[in-house]
Amino acid sequence: MNTTQILSQLQGVTRNGDGWKARCPAHDDKTPSLSITEGDDGRTLLKCFAGCTAEAICAKLNLKLADLFPPKETSNGSGKRIVATYDYHDASGKAVFQVVRYDPKDFRQRQPDGKGGWTWTTKGIEKALFRLPEILAAITSGEFIFVCEGEKDVLNMVERGLSATCNPGGAGKWQDSYSDTLRGAEVVIIADKDKAGRDHAQLVAGKLYGVAKSIRVLELPDLDGKPVKDAADFFAAGGTAENLIVLVDTAPAWTPASVPEMTDTKTPAEWFAEKFPSLPDEHGAAILEETDKAGIVNAKDIGEDFFAATLGANGSPGAPTVFVPTEEKFYTYLPDEGVFIFQREPVLTARLSRLLLECARACRDGCETKTLEFRFRDTANLSGVLKKARGLLEVPHNYFASDLTKFIPCANGMLRLDDKVLLPFSPAYKRRNKLAVRFDVTAKCPLFLDTLMRAALDDDDLNLLQRWCGLALIGENLAQKILILTGTAGGGKGTFIRVLNGIIGDINLASLRTQLLGERFELGRFLGKTLLYGADVPENFLNQRGASVLKSLTGYDPVTLEFKNSNESPSITCKFNVIVTCNSRLTVQLEGDTDAWRRRLAIIEYHKPKPEKVIADLDKQILTIEASGVLNWMLDGLDNLRADGWQLNLTDQQQKRVDNLLLESEGHTVFVRECLTRDADGQLTVPDCFSAYVEYCNQHGWTALTKNKFGSLIGDVVVRQFGITARNDIRDGSGKAQRGWKGILCQ
Repeated sequence: MNTTQILSQLQGVTRNGDGWKARCPAHDDKTPSLSITEGDDGRTLLKCFAGCTAEAICAKLNLKLADLFPPKETSNGSGKRIVATYDYHDASGKAVFQVVRYDPKDFRQRQPDGKGGWTWTTKGIEKALFRLPEILAAITSGEFIFVCEGEKDVLNMVERGLSATCNPGGAGKWQDSYSDTLRGAEVVIIADKDKAGRDHAQLVAGKLYGVAKSIRVLELPDLDGKPVKDAADFFAAGGTAENLIVLVDTAPAWTPASVPEMTDTKTPAEWFAEKFPSLPDEHGAAILEETDKAGIVNAKDIGEDFFAATLGANGSPGAPTVFVPTEEKFYTYLPDEGVFIFQREPVLTARLSRLLLECARACRDGCETKTLEFRFRDTANLSGVLKKARGLLEVPHNYFASDLTKFIPCANGMLRLDDKVLLPFSPAYKRRNKLAVRFDVTAKCPLFLDTLMRAALDDDDLNLLQRWCGLALIGENLAQKILILTGTAGGGKGTFIRVLNGIIGDINLASLRTQLLGERFELGRFLGKTLLYGADVPENFLNQRGASVLKSLTGYDPVTLEFKNSNESPSITCKFNVIVTCNSRLTVQLEGDTDAWRRRLAIIEYHKPKPEKVIADLDKQILTIEASGVLNWMLDGLDNLRADGWQLNLTDQQQKRVDNLLLESEGHTVFVRECLTRDADGQLTVPDCFSAYVEYCNQHGWTALTKNKFGSLIGDVVVRQFGITARNDIRDGSGKAQRGWKGILCQ
């Protein structure tokens, strides 16, 4: 037998943490003293706190001790036989656990052991509704979601084109996290026609009330004299999907007869145990209570572990809080936003304070609750809870970096990239950044493409920009590239940047200030951002102190951040997307790292003439009319990028631009290497050398260094190339002594 069947034979069964409590049948039990839990191997564990043995309890239930153990997986003449298995998946489609059905009728649950076998326990995994990915897609499509009691009924529904689900474990096992999955759905609950089925339907309806868009509870009628208990019976008796929809259309909306509330007879510990039933077993009681001589219950202390756990996934499955230790920050999932948002510790303290006050007001008629209302709610007490929460709610440093190439959070839901299906938000996606625009698969962007982009860029550069935009959507620089848009002033670079910002969302952006990148607090501005941009930067942007930090920001390098007026020093791995626009020619301060810059840079040239007619606020028009269409264009670029293995491949012409930029950036070095030659009788003044250098730059279309800058750099270059130092006695054409060199000539 399974635990559910054993529970059905007991009296006074109620939930108690991860298990149940009931009145023990082996003695006259006025107050439930029997604890029932399910072991890791699937066996049912019985413990009577009055001292009754498992043998005595089983005897009263007409059971054998062997009935407490899971059935054999295969039949050996006396064991049970597997007749069906039902896989449960998470939102991404990954199989998480499996329900096994036996003949004679019995059920067990197991999870993959990672070695091709099974472990007969589901501890440590997050349970979900049956057919979760399909249900999420159906909710987005506005379909009815049928909630049945078991998997067999669900599959009968699915075979007839209906969207159906159930919770694992059958009647009475609904969890609050399942309700959050069905947020905004039109739900039809199919009640099995027995007491357990009706009670389960009412339980689920009550949990979904105020969460689902609509709720109907339906008992299926008998057909042609054939008794119908559930959906499987209904279809077996000749019922059709069309018959069922007619019944749904005529069923009234479900409303609760009365919304259940906490009773005022509970003690604070009982109140919290009822509000958070899964926490006491693992984290202990919420409140340490003491009863005085007058029989009044007093709250003496709070359980810090318990209250820390109320913030996490077990206590708040619909809005869990996590702690990222490398950043030393809490993040809380907001269901309306669909992402995790940074949460200041005072906000969490206020949340815990409200919870204690709510309990105190609910229990004050039967208990002394002043300590709950005042002392336990002060900052000193609750700061201890938050210290515990840092360890209890800790997640890996890459918690928010999972499945970035599989899902993108849009303004109206989570977009699955493989098939472009929009799914409801869920904390299971672990995201803290989302786009600012809605996904609409039908949307187009002719104004954006024809007026702004094609008028300014050739096909190869537009293709490169489109693929880079795919990186910007992901929010992680998988290609480790810095994109530079350069060329015609007024050619559309700034307008494109403003459109891009409108798609990505201002909250995900930070401006680049290379002159400050080496400053102590500058990098702290980038925490939680996905896109760094420099708009209309000066030509010396990449020559300023700190420009080399850009390589670290895009190259998966770890950095430590600092913040003003804070002792926090979190560490992050830099994966930022970076885009820069410039109307003039940029040069780079190479610092001997030419190869690294060559790998990092991609350059797009706006070389076409600027439009004769300027459209005022073109970016605002595009974002108002075509934002979803621009998103689709960027998604096409993402698909192309993925086909290239997430590498931002350049054409020969595009790579030549990068090479020319790097050559120009060290043009004085190239000039020495190509234009100066050793000559024992030769001599060369610095002014004559500079004149030849300027001519060389003009021939190559480069911007020459200033005379002073050239003079400060050229001496070291000549030493490295020829081993000759400058002197001050070199005569120019007029016979005047100048600074220069003996032993070299300009060819």
